[in-house]
Amino acid sequence: MKNLIKRFLFIILLLGLSPIICLSQQSLNLVNLTLNDTVQLKELNIERITDILGRPSVVERPPDFLADMLGPTIYYHDLGLKICFLHKSKDPQERVAVIFLYLVKKWDEDRSKFYLPFSGVLTPKLNPNMKINNILPFFEDDSISVILATERKAQFKELQRKGEMSKTHNSKFINSFFSEHIVTVNGDKYKINLYCEELTKYLEEITINFRDQ
Repeated sequence: MKNLIKRFLFIILLLGLSPIICLSQQSLNLVNLTLNDTVQLKELNIERITDILGRPSVVERPPDFLADMLGPTIYYHDLGLKICFLHKSKDPQERVAVIFLYLVKKWDEDRSKFYLPFSGVLTPKLNPNMKINNILPFFEDDSISVILATERKAQFKELQRKGEMSKTHNSKFINSFFSEHIVTVNGDKYKINLYCEELTKYLEEITINFRDQ
């Protein structure tokens, strides 16, 4: 009887961890922009992605005043993922617009949850122990650019000086919001940003942006 109970509890545990197990078996290719080498990332919509990863930790619709422009966002905090979708007015299939991958544990203040590090397999084999100079060789020189945190801050302050940005943001906001170096990989219809921590230059976050559908 005890063995039967243990088996039952083990099955329940597996079911509870199924999304994490599922993701650990997935491969995400940042060169071909595919999932498991077959599914095109840009073709994913909410139904397809939830079939693969299971129930999200948070489902968020845009506020009413943006409801006619922005699509929904789903969060997988335990998997280190956030996925934003296009509004149906821009894409009837409401496919993916932006994918966020968190490679380190990060606090989501708005939802009072931690993102755990992304646990899938990445191609190229990027990881949070890499610095900017370790990342560059994985991509073609003509498609890649680097903007340092100091440059980002200077650009924002210049826009403020010209009146093109609000001057209500103080130095604390600027230093916080522009505290990463960004390595950008540009494609015809996509852009990949790799965010590196300002002082150590270690890779912490990746976003995949799809420009057109």
